[in-house]
Amino acid sequence: MVAPETEGSGVLNSNGQAVSLSVFFPCYNEQDNLQRVYEAADKVLKSMKIDYEIIIVNDGSKDGTGRTADAIAANDNRVKAVHHPENRGYGAALQSGFRAATKQLVFYTDGDGQFDLNEMPP
Repeated sequence: MVAPETEGSGVLNSNGQAVSLSVFFPCYNEQDNLQRVYEAADKVLKSMKIDYEIIIVNDGSKDGTGRTADAIAANDNRVKAVHHPENRGYGAALQSGFRAATKQLVFYTDGDGQFDLNEMPP
């Protein structure tokens, strides 16, 4: 459980240890939203002063989602792009995101930006 107190090292759990967080976005044909969603997530996560990673799961998109995900990952070493060669569905995209996550806690939301990441609790 995450305690709400924050110190210079970021958010601490109930044992006083720094929290790490994997955030992932299942995406299907989200090329028009992905850069904005990534930037919003990165801004919020940086403000939390925690160890984090961002995972973009491209679920066989037919648009430029895969290229955008790769470009973001190439420019930020905290970002991973996971690709399904064909659309496998939402459940499979979630499974891929959870499998790729390496941090202590995991948070996910859709890659279309419908959720305001500023509302993510510390």
